[in-house]
Amino acid sequence: MIGQVISEESEWRTFSDRRGEDPNRVGGPEIGLLADAGLATLMGDSPDGMGSSLAKLQNSSAMSKNHRQLLDAFRKSSRIASLLDLPRSLTDRSDALYKAVLESRAVRHRGADALMAACIFMVCKAEGVPRTLKEMTAVCDVAPKDLARCFKEMKREGFHKTLVGTRAHAHAHGGPIDKDEDHADELASYVARWGNRLRLPLFLIEVAKEVATRTQAVLTKSADPSSFAGAALYVAGQLSGALHDRRSYEQIEAECHIAPSTLRSVVVDILRPEHAARIVPASYQHMVTKVTP
Repeated sequence: MIGQVISEESEWRTFSDRRGEDPNRVGGPEIGLLADAGLATLMGDSPDGMGSSLAKLQNSSAMSKNHRQLLDAFRKSSRIASLLDLPRSLTDRSDALYKAVLESRAVRHRGADALMAACIFMVCKAEGVPRTLKEMTAVCDVAPKDLARCFKEMKREGFHKTLVGTRAHAHAHGGPIDKDEDHADELASYVARWGNRLRLPLFLIEVAKEVATRTQAVLTKSADPSSFAGAALYVAGQLSGALHDRRSYEQIEAECHIAPSTLRSVVVDILRPEHAARIVPASYQHMVTKVTP
């Protein structure tokens, strides 16, 4: 009968390989956005099959539809954030934004997945760690047009101004938004992140940042900073003169999710004599003719 006695002690277990006690509390982290803080007891599976039946009964009686939708959305946001290498603090902001947008019913969205992706996309831009549409859609099952529509509707409703403590909130309450400064910060973020993934030397990443910033100032045919960042990384690798510093269009495409044809088009424009004289740093002007578009 001793095995049937229910313990009233806390559920602590030791997960350490080392000797001695290393107790950890069993259970998931607290979720403040849920009514029960995510600490409710959930029924699991059992060998006799009763677990699944009890779980269905519990879900139908104890959990509201909105509660289940939020819990499912928060799980998806954690998975997306993990694939995008985003910190937990940013995921918490996107979860709070998702709940606010959902409760407002002001945004007509194409599914919960598209809305959650748009929330993460908006928070990333507001925090100065932007991700491109292609980067977002590569890690979630959402069409780019659906994500873009959700984002535009959220912005039209002013949700980007509600992100307290972010750069967007500081701009909204501290004066007019300097679009040139925002674009420069976005470019620098893309170049630094992609340059590190491409294993470019730090000095070339700095060269790429300068090339990208000047490219955006000189070329006005494209409003997408990501294409300037990708092209700048390609040009910087070529300007080095060392074969091990060069990165192909295919390598950049794999990391930046930018089509090689788009990259090549921007690189060709950068290398035009009238543009190269203004874009390429003076110390690398002698290498311009050796760059292969």
